[in-house]
Amino acid sequence: MQYRLAIKGLAFTSLLVAQPCLSAPDAGDKFYFGRWSVGGEAGISIVGDVKISANHIEWTGSRSSPPCKTTYTVLDQTFGTTNYPDEGWPRSAIENRVPYDSVKVRLGEAACRQGIAYMRFAMRRHDPSHLDLVPYDSSNKPSGWFGMYHLDQYVCAGRPVEIVNSLHRLPEEVQVLLGVGRTGSDGIVDNDAEINALDPNLPLRRFNWAAANSDCLFAIIERGGSHNRYEVNDFRHAPQEWILVSHGYSSTPPTLDAVMNGVK
Repeated sequence: MQYRLAIKGLAFTSLLVAQPCLSAPDAGDKFYFGRWSVGGEAGISIVGDVKISANHIEWTGSRSSPPCKTTYTVLDQTFGTTNYPDEGWPRSAIENRVPYDSVKVRLGEAACRQGIAYMRFAMRRHDPSHLDLVPYDSSNKPSGWFGMYHLDQYVCAGRPVEIVNSLHRLPEEVQVLLGVGRTGSDGIVDNDAEINALDPNLPLRRFNWAAANSDCLFAIIERGGSHNRYEVNDFRHAPQEWILVSHGYSSTPPTLDAVMNGVK
C-alpha cells in the first residue's frame, strides 16, 4: 500500500542551523569541522548529532540529554600519530595501527554540557567520512569513545540530507500522515513523550528522527509493546505530493549510516 500526501514543498526547520564562521584555522587544522552524526545508542543518547565550526560546538541531544551550543578553546593538536595522546584512556580500546590527526578542546561554560568539559576529535588519515569523539569530564578523565559519520556524505537525489529531531519540525501535512492526533496503534508522539502498548489512551508509536531534503524523507518511528521495534519509512517527492516508496522494520534503533546505505 502506498500513502500519498499532497504538499507544495518540504518546509521543515532542522536543529542543525548553519552558523557564520568569524574566523578559521589554517588549512589542514580544520579536519574536524562540519556536521557529524554519532553512531550507536550510547553516543546518540548523550550528544546525538554534532556541528563543529571555528567558534562553536553544538549537538542536538536526545530524550535524556538536552541540546547544547558552546564555545571552545583548542588545547592541543597532533598530526599523523598512531597513538591517541589522551590521559588515562585504555590503549586496548583504540585502534593504533593507522595514523590519526587529532585535536583536543576545552568547552566553554554552559549548563547544557551535562558534565562534558573537554572533547577530543580524531580522524584516520585518508578517511574524512569518519571522526572519533572522546568526551572528558571536569576531572579531565575520558568518559566514552564514539564514532561519528560525516553528515554531508549522505545524499539523496544528489543533495545532502538534514537531520530533523522533532516530529513538530516536520510539515504539518507529514505529521498528519504519520499519525499525529490519533491514539492507539495508529497514533504517534514526539520523541520526548511516553508510549504504552497496554493503555488505549496513549499512542503506540514514537517519532525518533528523520533525515530529509526537498526530494527525500526518511522517518524512523519506534513502536512500543512487549518487544519494541522500529519503522523505517522512505518517502520520495513526486510533483505536488509525497509517496511512501518503502516501509520496513528493524529490531534495533537504525543508525543514519544504515538507513542511508546505498541511497544516492
